[in-house]
Amino acid sequence: MESLSESEKNTALILSEKKSAEKVLLSITEEINTIETDAENILGELSLKLSKFSISEFTLENTENIINQLKNRLDKWQTYNKEKIDSEK
Repeated sequence: MESLSESEKNTALILSEKKSAEKVLLSITEEINTIETDAENILGELSLKLSKFSISEFTLENTENIINQLKNRLDKWQTYNKEKIDSEK
């Protein structure tokens, strides 16, 4: 049988490229799903840890506010302990 016509070669090449692209898409989709799951787990763990400080709502948008709250609490706690130590002297 004669060699494939130019059209048949192009069709075969396109099909091969399509299969390759589908594999890449599947791989990327799986990676995104893994990242989403990891992010949800991390946010869940962080929310649990923050609940110990009576911070019940955590979103990425209020992260700076939460950090400032925790810094203020730390400052107050350190000041309280310093005053307590000074008063005991």
